[in-house]
Amino acid sequence: ARSAKRWLRVMLRKKSKVTSTATVSCGTRATRTKSACVPSRLPPDLRPQESFKPLIPRGAYLGSYAVSAAYVVGDAQDKYRRQHDATAASIEGAKALAWQGLASVILPGFTINRIVALASRLAPPPTTRLGRYAPTAVGLACIPLIIRPIDRAVDLAMDTLLDPLIHRAFHLREKTGS
Repeated sequence: ARSAKRWLRVMLRKKSKVTSTATVSCGTRATRTKSACVPSRLPPDLRPQESFKPLIPRGAYLGSYAVSAAYVVGDAQDKYRRQHDATAASIEGAKALAWQGLASVILPGFTINRIVALASRLAPPPTTRLGRYAPTAVGLACIPLIIRPIDRAVDLAMDTLLDPLIHRAFHLREKTGS
């Protein structure tokens, strides 16, 4: 276990140093490292676009954000429309928007983004076939492993933090008549 940790530290140090004179393009930036360039951004959702980010055009990657946002808003709107009471509809819509935003967009995307970034640092240079496709394969392979833990974490956060706030806000609104 110690030798594996030591190897990982050495590999990360090597990958973080300037080791090549070749410039690898990163969208609007360029870097002079052997590791694949995966800039840090808040990612869209559980769909595999974070894994494919190093391989697809920027427009396709950003377009996946629009698809993800449309899904989240559509789900919240569906939950809103299924309720007959205006207060219940508002509560259900807000809860669906928060849950889907966290569980389907923000947390999974961020997790996959960081996994692909780490895999890119540990992979061979992106000039090789393995170095180009390995981070994407690792990101895709991790998707089934992160679904349940993220869903449970979001359920816990919703139950302990957000649900009481939402119910308190709507309860106060009903008492004041606004």
